[in-house]
Order: sequence, then structure tokens, then C-alpha cells
Amino acid sequence: MQSWLRDNDYLVGRAPYGYRVIGAECGESPCKCKKDHKTLAPDPVTSEVVKRMVAKYLGGNSRRTVAIYLDAHGFPSPNGVEWTGKTIAKILRSETLIGKRRDASGKVVLRFEPILDLETWRTLQAAIDANTYRRGRVNGKGLLCGVAHCGLCGRRLHLHNAKTRNKGGSIYNWSGYRCNGDLKHPATCGTMIRAAGLETWVDQRMRTLTDVERVEETLIHGEDPREELDRLRDEADALDPFNPADDARRAELREQAEEISLRDKPKDELRRVFTGISMADHWAALDPQERRAMLLEDGVKVYAVKDGRGAEIRAWMEAESEAYVTLTRQVSPAELRAAEAAIREATRRPGVNAVP
Repeated sequence: MQSWLRDNDYLVGRAPYGYRVIGAECGESPCKCKKDHKTLAPDPVTSEVVKRMVAKYLGGNSRRTVAIYLDAHGFPSPNGVEWTGKTIAKILRSETLIGKRRDASGKVVLRFEPILDLETWRTLQAAIDANTYRRGRVNGKGLLCGVAHCGLCGRRLHLHNAKTRNKGGSIYNWSGYRCNGDLKHPATCGTMIRAAGLETWVDQRMRTLTDVERVEETLIHGEDPREELDRLRDEADALDPFNPADDARRAELREQAEEISLRDKPKDELRRVFTGISMADHWAALDPQERRAMLLEDGVKVYAVKDGRGAEIRAWMEAESEAYVTLTRQVSPAELRAAEAAIREATRRPGVNAVP
């Protein structure tokens, strides 16, 4: 029965997020027709949640930031609990957003009204691919998690929060980035940088880019030949196998499919959009997690190392994007001391918590 339903373009299984089950003939949900079969259609509520989700992600927000946004506004999640970045990723990757459901072999077994148009879908997948390549596995919630690197060995610095009790009984809190290395190659350089000083230095450095325009880069994948092959396959399936008049059309479709298979692999295109907004203004408008996502997506790396006995810290930045060419200059210890002095001055203001 399930094979018959799939072969006749009817629904088998539950509706994915953003859709609801309707009658294939009556179009009602729930369908009360006894002999009608089922298909999918965009749900009036959850399809709008999907559109907001896509807009926020394409706007430069990380999956975690999108999850926090959805929870804060009370949007329903697929499993009835809080949103997570993993749930967001699963929905954004699903081809059901463009009205397709495939079986385990990759064959399209159901077509229905899409939530997104094909161009938006391709832009979304390109953005996810670019972020996945650059981010890798990044743990932690600090501004520079995945961005900060050791200036000696080049490995990532990990955020640590430590609490110790002094001899006098007072508690000392330390929060900073430390070079740990890994199991096979433990770190021996002992780099430990206070989080407040390094993060403030990055913030002040980004705010100096008032004369650099924000350029957003999007990787546009070449046209996927599977779309055209699916269309030809659907047309061939609709032909009557016992009608000799359809044999000629079936042969034409077979030739077209072979021609598509022999084409060169479509080339990807890097599309640049000049926003007209300075890098400094764009940075100032973001919250901490959006700033971290921006640094990761742009391929920015912050290197830091202690000079001497740890009294001085030297830091510099590198980036993949051409818009960051001014960031390659190394920063002197005096500039970093000025940044830390600004932190101490800020903590003296009434109502501001002291930074350890």
C-alpha cells in the first residue's frame, strides 16, 4: 500500500515542520473524506516560523542566535521543547522547504507546494556550507571562541573560567583564553590571556574600520542537474508504458537525460554585495554572539602571545576576506595596555560590575 501511495504521489508518513497534512482532492485539513488520500501543504503558522528562521540566518545570525530568537518570541518548535542549533540546522537543510520529499535512494517520491523559492533555497544552502567549512567544531560562548589562536603554536585558544580562594578568604575569578593543545599534542607554550583584555582589544580594533565598507560574500552553487533530471523522470513516469505513441517521447527524454549527465560539473560563483555600511557601524549594531558569528564567517583569526614574564601581551589579527587588509598590522603592547586601561575605567562607573 505504501509503495502504491508513493508511486501515485500521495503522502506516506508524518508532515515535516512547516507543513500540515491535507486531502489530495479536497485540500482540507484535517481531511474528512473517507476515500481521499493525503498530501502536504504549508502550515499557516509554522511555515511563517520557517520563513523568519531563514531570514534571520541569511541576515548573518548563527543557528544558536536564531534558536534564542525563536524561543524569546514563543514560536512553537517541532518537539515542543526549546529550540536548539541542531534543530535549526535539520530544518534548514531539508528539501521539503522547496516541496520535495525523497526516499532512501534519493528518488523524489512526493512533490507539494514549497515554502521557499529555489533561488532562496540555493542561497541558504550556500550560506550553510560556507559557515560549516569555516567554523568546524567550536565549543564555548565567549566572543573569541574559535577565533582566538595562540601566537606561539597557532592552535586555538579555549575559554576557561576558574575560581580560586586566596589565603585571606577572598574569592578570585579568572576568565580567559588558554592554549590547551590536544590529546596527541599537548600544549607546552603556556599561553593564558585574560578574556576581558583580548575581547576589548578586538572590539576597539573593529571600531576603527570606519573607512572600510562591509562586503558580504555568498557562495552560489552552480545549477544542480538533479532538478532537471527529476523533471524528466517525472514526465517519463507519467507516460503510458503500453501506449506505442509514447515511445518516441520516452526516447527523447532518455536522450535529454544522457546529455545532462555528460555536462561539465556546474561551477560555483562567489557573489559579493557591497552594503554601503562601514565595517565599524556593522560591528556596533551586532550583539556578542552575532559578532562572533561574523568573525567566524569572515575567516578572522586573532593571535595573542605574552612577551617576557607575562607582563605584556602582544596581539594581531588576520582574515580571509579582502575587507580586512588593515587588520594584518601587529598591535604594540602599549595599545593593548590602553585597551585594558579602558576596561578598568569602565568598571569604576556606578552600576557596572567589576571585571576580574
